Amino acid sequence: MLSLYGYSARNPDQWNYDGMGGVSAWSFGGESAYQGRDIAGAFALEFQESLPQIAPNGTIISGGGSGAATPAYISSPFDALNSRAYEDGTALFWDFTSAEPYVDAASDACIIILNAFASEGYDRPGIRDKYSDDLIRHVAQSCNNTIVVFHNAGVRLVEDFIDNPNVTAVIFAHLPGQESGHALASILYGESNPSGKLPYTVAANESDYGDILKPDLPEGQFEIFPQSNFTEGAYIDYRHFDAKNITPRFEFGFGLSYTTFSYSNLKIDRNTSSSTDDYPSGPVEEGGPLIFGIQWRW
Repeated sequence: MLSLYGYSARNPDQWNYDGMGGVSAWSFGGESAYQGRDIAGAFALEFQESLPQIAPNGTIISGGGSGAATPAYISSPFDALNSRAYEDGTALFWDFTSAEPYVDAASDACIIILNAFASEGYDRPGIRDKYSDDLIRHVAQSCNNTIVVFHNAGVRLVEDFIDNPNVTAVIFAHLPGQESGHALASILYGESNPSGKLPYTVAANESDYGDILKPDLPEGQFEIFPQSNFTEGAYIDYRHFDAKNITPRFEFGFGLSYTTFSYSNLKIDRNTSSSTDDYPSGPVEEGGPLIFGIQWRW
């Protein structure tokens, strides 16, 4: 018996290009995020200030904006899991609208599918969402095998629920494309190995990222022509965490899979003739200069 929750589990109610209506939500990948709004003013300041952290009107497969993906069809998680339930004789229950849905404690698993939306033209307003985290905690109170899935455009904090012993798995599915549901079902049912690795660091708190989450505002001599000086240099993401000795929740490159590995009897020999200069030096060679005893060849 499976119980399915979350606004990003199903397809949006509308997936339709309106060529007569000017610039449509479909054109900008926004059917799930700002469905029903006037997209002609999508990037106006007053519009951006009212944007939520999430796309509440259905699953997302890409970010929004002029580069959004608008395929001919979408396999939503609900579609794929409903089909598997039919094939396997599984009882499937769902509630995609309630903030505090009924949860049957007899469920073999409760799957909550949520998102963190982003688009061209405006900054994400944050990296956690209270409504979504409250929903996770509510379901986990009654279900001892709660699986959380995020369709997230970048970093998404998990600290508000990750230590709950009933939360048994978290999947960062990112922006999955049109085969979203088929891909997720394949992972959940153990047919495919979830071998992806995080391309960013997931911190415990927003403050751990330092100034990177604080945009430079138009003020002073730069009021008319805002600029960023990027004084942090190269110390962003994992370099920042290493330099400040901050322990993340999930480090850059983290990712579990269904396979376990072990290493033994490792031996490393240093090539004493290698260059240890801060920057590459020497003649240009195929594959690049020899640095630290390694030369890449393609």
